[in-house]
Amino acid sequence: MRRVGLLLMGLGLVCLAASGSLTAKNRAEDSRAGAASAQILASLEATPPETIPAEDRSQTFFGRLTIPRLELELPVLPEWSYENLKIAPCRYSGSVGEENLVLIAHNYRTHFGPIRRLKPGDQVVFEDLDGTVFEYRVAAVEVVPPTALEEVTADIHDLTLITCTYGGKTRLVVYCDAVEP
Repeated sequence: MRRVGLLLMGLGLVCLAASGSLTAKNRAEDSRAGAASAQILASLEATPPETIPAEDRSQTFFGRLTIPRLELELPVLPEWSYENLKIAPCRYSGSVGEENLVLIAHNYRTHFGPIRRLKPGDQVVFEDLDGTVFEYRVAAVEVVPPTALEEVTADIHDLTLITCTYGGKTRLVVYCDAVEP
C-alpha cells in the first residue's frame, strides 16, 4: 500500500513538472510573438508603409489592427501560416473592400488572447497599407467548435477575428460590423 502511495506521489510530481515546463514554453512563445509584433510596428513607425513600393509592402505587411478597449495594437501579416501565426495576426481570408475580412491569431496574451473580453459595441480599427482607417463595432462574441470555420468565415460580418480558446478545443469568434463614416 505504501509503495502505491509513493508511486502515485511520484507520478503527480512528474505531471506537475511537465505542466510547469509546458507553461514556461507557452509563455516564452507568447513573449517572442509580442516582441516580433512590436518590432514590426516599430519598423512601420520608422518607415510608413505608404513610402514603400506597393509590390514590396504587400508581401510583408497587410495592415494594423487596433482595439482601444484592450489597449491592443498589432500588425497584420498578409497570409496565414503556422510560422506567421507565431509572429503576428494574419489575414485568413477576405478583404476590407469586399467587407468580409477574417483575421486569425494565436490566443497569446500579446495577440488575440484578450479579445475574449470584448463586448458588443466595442471599437475595433483596421488601417490598411495606404493608411486608410476602417472603424468597426463588435456585433457579437461567441465560442464555436473548430469544425465551424466555414460558417464563421461566411460573408455575414465586415470583420471577423478568430482565435483558439484556452485548451484549443474550441474557437473564440468576434464578429464586427463596419461603422459608416
